[in-house]
Amino acid sequence: MKKPRASYKHIVAILFCGFAFLCGLMTVVIYRVELFDGLYRGYIKSPEDSNIFEKISNGLNRFGDKMNEYFVFHDMSINAYGAVQKGMDKHLIDDADPKRNVVKLNNDYLTFRETESTDYTELRDYVFEIKERCDAVGADFLYVKRLEKSTKDIDCLPDFYPYRFTSNFPQIKNDMVQGGINVLDLYDAVEAESLEKYSLFYRTDHHWKTETGLWAANLIADKLNEDYQMGIDKAKLDISDYIIEEYDQCFLGSQGIRTGEWFTERDDFHVIYPGYKTNMILKVRNKEKEITGDFSQTIFGNYSYDDGYDMYLTGKNDLLSLTNLEPNNGKYAVCVSDSFGNTVIPFLAQTFERIDNIDLRYFENDLGAYIEENKPDVVIYMLNWTNSVLNEEAY
Repeated sequence: MKKPRASYKHIVAILFCGFAFLCGLMTVVIYRVELFDGLYRGYIKSPEDSNIFEKISNGLNRFGDKMNEYFVFHDMSINAYGAVQKGMDKHLIDDADPKRNVVKLNNDYLTFRETESTDYTELRDYVFEIKERCDAVGADFLYVKRLEKSTKDIDCLPDFYPYRFTSNFPQIKNDMVQGGINVLDLYDAVEAESLEKYSLFYRTDHHWKTETGLWAANLIADKLNEDYQMGIDKAKLDISDYIIEEYDQCFLGSQGIRTGEWFTERDDFHVIYPGYKTNMILKVRNKEKEITGDFSQTIFGNYSYDDGYDMYLTGKNDLLSLTNLEPNNGKYAVCVSDSFGNTVIPFLAQTFERIDNIDLRYFENDLGAYIEENKPDVVIYMLNWTNSVLNEEAY
């Protein structure tokens, strides 16, 4: 009988498992106090009505979190794991958090795995509700359907990928338009300009490139000027009047950090900021912070390309306000967005007198009440979800 021979892939996988086991053992030995403290606290801080099995589960979950935090050779382990997956030509990379499993698409872009179809019905109903609150105070309203990089793009999926999705957005969009909602669909803009959608994203991150944020700001400005005569000075959004600093292969995004840089190359990163004079006041409510200065002093939380996307309006902020001290259109806008707005709002802010940016993931007030109290000239809703259907991948 012929003995089975171990292939190169099997040998590499066995060596990696041995390396991971050794790192785990070292972690337990070196950080045993922190790990077992987490286990103990997870157990004793369980709800009073928890049974013994639930308490043990809570303790083990806390232990697992501490293992991930203190894991010896954490970055090297991720890189090694990614190298093994690449050597095995795998396109689905499992993560410690199943919600963060990564798929390598056929175009070599990374994205998070999704397993469910999308129903935008609740979004439609919520948008109509916010539109009514805007009408009550005479505020204009614009819904922006933003671009997404996902496993819903069937043409980009690996052959093995088992999921196929449906989306009712075309019907929902028609309902919005028929009901008087002004819709800016960025997918229509991509088609009209014959753009390749994925070229607008980072390969290793779920966010848009900084250039894409400025592109979206221009589309929003065009729509507001055309439909509401908003008086936005488009010259301030002309990329030829911006300084672009280019950094090659320096950014590993939200998906890349889960596969490691031995699985995928780092992205190039461009820092973009106005070449003309800027002067603003930035107020961040939940941090009680106020800064006056130019674009770099107010917008850049950390002026380092190593931070990548987090350079722009970094942090978990429920509400921030940008007041423009340079000549502007005299208008006040409220934008509702998540982290995708970080490279849109700063550019639009150069044209408005004031822009408030609300992140519904952290905003605990009622959005409609905020609109009625502050009476903006326009509300821009740039989310594909509502505050009651939080998309955990939008961060």
